[in-house]
Amino acid sequence: MGELIPLENVGNGGIITDIPPWQLEPGVWSKGNNVRFGDRSVKKAPGYLECFYTVPVAPRYLETYQVYDSGQYYWLSFGETTIHCYYGGSWTDVTPTSGLTYNSKRQWQTTKLGAVLVATNGVDMPLWWPLEDGKPSHTRLFETLPNWADQNWIDAQTMAGFKSFMFAGAVYDEAEDKRMNRQIVWSDMTNQYTPPASWNFLDPDGDAGMYELLDSEGPVVHVQQLRESLMIYKTDSVVVANFVGAPFMFSFQVLSPEIGIMCKNAVAEFPGGHFFMGRSDCYVNNGQIVTPILTQKIKTQIYENIDGDAFNQSFVVTDWANNEVWACYPTVNSEHCDTALIWNFVNNTFTIRDLPQVSHIKAGIAQYLPRGEEWDSQTYEWDNTTRKWGTASYDNVVENLVLASTGDVKTYRNDAGNTEDGTLMTSYVERTGIDLGDPSSVKFVSAIWPKVWTTGSDTVLKVWLASQMSTEESVTWEGPVLFNPDIMSKISVRTSAKLFGIKFESDGDFDWGVSGIEYEIVPSGRRGSRVYV
Repeated sequence: MGELIPLENVGNGGIITDIPPWQLEPGVWSKGNNVRFGDRSVKKAPGYLECFYTVPVAPRYLETYQVYDSGQYYWLSFGETTIHCYYGGSWTDVTPTSGLTYNSKRQWQTTKLGAVLVATNGVDMPLWWPLEDGKPSHTRLFETLPNWADQNWIDAQTMAGFKSFMFAGAVYDEAEDKRMNRQIVWSDMTNQYTPPASWNFLDPDGDAGMYELLDSEGPVVHVQQLRESLMIYKTDSVVVANFVGAPFMFSFQVLSPEIGIMCKNAVAEFPGGHFFMGRSDCYVNNGQIVTPILTQKIKTQIYENIDGDAFNQSFVVTDWANNEVWACYPTVNSEHCDTALIWNFVNNTFTIRDLPQVSHIKAGIAQYLPRGEEWDSQTYEWDNTTRKWGTASYDNVVENLVLASTGDVKTYRNDAGNTEDGTLMTSYVERTGIDLGDPSSVKFVSAIWPKVWTTGSDTVLKVWLASQMSTEESVTWEGPVLFNPDIMSKISVRTSAKLFGIKFESDGDFDWGVSGIEYEIVPSGRRGSRVYV
């Protein structure tokens, strides 16, 4: 038996595509799709199943509303010209009687100020969900936000509740017949159950105000609270607003004078601040400084593949249950988001996964079992099923991601099963350029010992093996070897090279993970080494 060279903690580095594979550290992967990283392992990404059956129209945006003292939990689906509420197993139309219009370049956005839920589509006057005794109802229609029209305003590009105020950015002023692109406005103070009584910033007795952000030319695109501040994202800068009290109410300071946001909804909060998509990188805004995080990681792969016409459909969502942020975007020739860059903010790793043409994703409580799969009707044997019976009931009371799939007019719950709603998904992870500790010498590999786990029976991974004699020559692949970890512990090979590679792939209804790899080698000299005279 030769010497064993271990590669451990293969889930610590994620996928890095900006750096040549032979320059990567051990534990980093050079390609991959539909995998995730955690527990020092690389694992197959979970599947998704349809939930909230028969959504009436193509969902463009999702929101949740929970009434804690009554246990009511609502899901809202915002379509192009309709709004529907899911409650008690069925959908109800809650579209305002005034009707809605649609602009494909403008996304929906919702915000909450206490119990007050406000929605804007960037075309119509903002809406709110009326309350009775401090609660909404699935039988109550949305209405135009009270007192908004008093200012001769039509729509707002973006809105956010902050402290006891409601903020709006890039308002369209009907009297001026133009959009106030660099203007931010806020309402009078209000309580947690009542919409603002006034937006009149000229009233000396009120709290409402207006501020024009002239430090950069770009328009206001998105506003969102970050801890005790309000972040105002423009296309070319980030401005922070802080409450200072009367008479000025708020102060405004440029946080980033040159970096802006890609589009509305392209930002999400996580424990370290805001993650947002810019025009050429993704950034972390911790409230003090804006830091790029994709450079020399996976930046080139992402930004070379975003569709130039549909980029404004991109959005960001936080998967709190898995410590991940998803930056979702449409690739070339895709109308909706079909790919997600996933950042694990605990171990700082990146990966990629496919999406089913989604317009939005929202974290919330969604039912796990597929249609018709009640417990009493199951015929599966405990040892032979891939269904996670032990976690399903608990999954139904924690927040999981729900995907609004505009492409096929469905909603899907993530982390449900191992397929794409019954369709087998392909997952793979690949690493080339492995020098096994010495890039200059030729090594003879006689066996590879993967540390792999799978679920269920007949769970076979496809394993490819690669080799190179130099970084300049192309990679030679051999395989696939059908590897079943239940009955196999190693893969026998007879390969001499300086650099090696490996690829794990699956296309079945099962889960798997890789925690380490061991190469069994016998040194073969330094054939092909450089000679300096």
